Amino acid sequence: MASESDLGSDVCDSASLLDCAVCFERYGNNRKPKLLPCEHTYCHVCLHQMRMNNVIKCPDCREEHLVPPGGVTEFRPNLTMIKFLEQDNMKRRKQAAKAKSQDPSPREWHPHASKRSTGVSKEIQDLLSTLRVSIKEVHQSSGAVFGDTINKIQGERAALSNKYEATKSTIKRRLEAIAKAANQRKEELLNELEKSYKDSRALLTAQEDEYKHEKVLYEGFCKELSTTVEEFRKTGEAPTTIDELERHIHEAQSKARSLHPGKEISAERLVFNDDHCENILSDVKAWGNLNTELCSFRIPHPSFPEVDPGSPASDAAVGSPVYHYTNKGEAVRTYGNEPDARLNSPSCVAELPNGDIAVGSAMSYDISIFTSPHHKRSFRVGSPEVCQFNDGITGICMSPTGRLYVSSPDMNAIFSSTLDGKTYYQLQTVAADSEFSPRGMACTPSGELYVSDWANHVVRVFDMSCEIWQFGRRGSKPGEFKRPSGVALTPDGEVIVADCYNHRIQVFDGRTGQFLRLFGKEGSAMGDLKRPGGVAVDVKGYIAVSERLNNRVQLFTPKGQPFKLLSGQGQDQLNYPLGVAFSRDNEILVCDSRNDRLQVF
Repeated sequence: MASESDLGSDVCDSASLLDCAVCFERYGNNRKPKLLPCEHTYCHVCLHQMRMNNVIKCPDCREEHLVPPGGVTEFRPNLTMIKFLEQDNMKRRKQAAKAKSQDPSPREWHPHASKRSTGVSKEIQDLLSTLRVSIKEVHQSSGAVFGDTINKIQGERAALSNKYEATKSTIKRRLEAIAKAANQRKEELLNELEKSYKDSRALLTAQEDEYKHEKVLYEGFCKELSTTVEEFRKTGEAPTTIDELERHIHEAQSKARSLHPGKEISAERLVFNDDHCENILSDVKAWGNLNTELCSFRIPHPSFPEVDPGSPASDAAVGSPVYHYTNKGEAVRTYGNEPDARLNSPSCVAELPNGDIAVGSAMSYDISIFTSPHHKRSFRVGSPEVCQFNDGITGICMSPTGRLYVSSPDMNAIFSSTLDGKTYYQLQTVAADSEFSPRGMACTPSGELYVSDWANHVVRVFDMSCEIWQFGRRGSKPGEFKRPSGVALTPDGEVIVADCYNHRIQVFDGRTGQFLRLFGKEGSAMGDLKRPGGVAVDVKGYIAVSERLNNRVQLFTPKGQPFKLLSGQGQDQLNYPLGVAFSRDNEILVCDSRNDRLQVF
């Protein structure tokens, strides 16, 4: 494969550039170099074989091109390639003519020399021919397999995007319909309320006016009679006749009797019945659910028969790390809940060679060794001489010699201990005791121990007894730290560091400490991180990161691509997770700190 733009004058001496990248045959009259519109070059024979439904997909860039009406021969010739071919052919002809014209020097004759030379030459030619055929088969087969796999993945990704948009549209449409119906019902109830309120208010106002009028009449009657009585009291003379007085008395008594039972007032009070409100709210809150369906596909080898679905080989895709980790959801085991095997704010975890689980606690100086969730033994290393407790044990890992490394910020120390805790010693550091705050640790097979120093914003490297070098400094630029926490090692010897307060993961060369790459930024979406604390790497380089403030563990591919979130469900939900580790069975061990337990996913 080549293009006119990327061939220089110095490439004509490279024989590989004069060969088709698909068939590995040399360009020439029988295999003319043709340029696709994407500027990649292949011989016209291979282009004809790649043609499908009048379309050719470039093996290099995967771009699709329509075949001209006259066939693949109408694609533009690569004139630069043709020129190089002519130069190379001319050079070969000149070399052949020169060799032929030169008189060979006299050589000692050997009766089998010619036969041996011819035989070796033919054997080499046969092997080279076989190798060329094998390379061609591998190239074509791998191109077909990987090309089809990439196409399948691209198709699945497109289907996923379409399903995402369709599902989002459905959810929005249905909830908008529910909201519209709720708003419509709201308007109906408010209108009904308004009408009832106005009618009842008008009725009460009319009744009020009626009784105000009657009150005025009664007050006038009483005032008139009171005037008559007052005049009689002052003058002693009757203002009227006895008959008239008796009539007034009778009228007053009649009015008094009519008021005694009281008046019945009729009015409509507003009563709103929302008996079904809780059911409606509950139905809306629980409405709809999202489930995932596993859609797996297998690409058969183009040259070999398909594997029987029942055979173990057919499970290869199912056994991939991404598939394995993606299917994790609920915790399968929990340590620390049993009465005789309690944990107090676990902060770090490591699997021991015999399969036992070692757990360190941020709230004590003890190491807990679990043989099962029901059985625990503990031991302590070091002699803390602190006036105030801050951080107990923050890091543990195994050494290649079978000892356990333990870090304690309160004691400003790292200890190397036997697994029973009976004998231990302290590693020496160049930092002053009061300045050393070790956190996460990871040990290489050769015995180099990488330790994050929380207080000094560096990663220190120890041999089996003392510090030998360090890398990093305080800051937010690539290669700098703000409170480095967890440390892990990849199968390739790279160092993974959880840069806690910068909300990211940084990757370094384990031999030189040189910064290589980073991933993550502050946030809560997939791929984002918020106060990453623990970090672990499995045997294939997949990365697990615990996030304190997002209350979850996030899984990444070896290249830092996120693909799974683990936060637990129901009672298994994580709360301020700290240390994390992979077991030999690819289980994920998580220190669920504020729930005082270790969860296994």
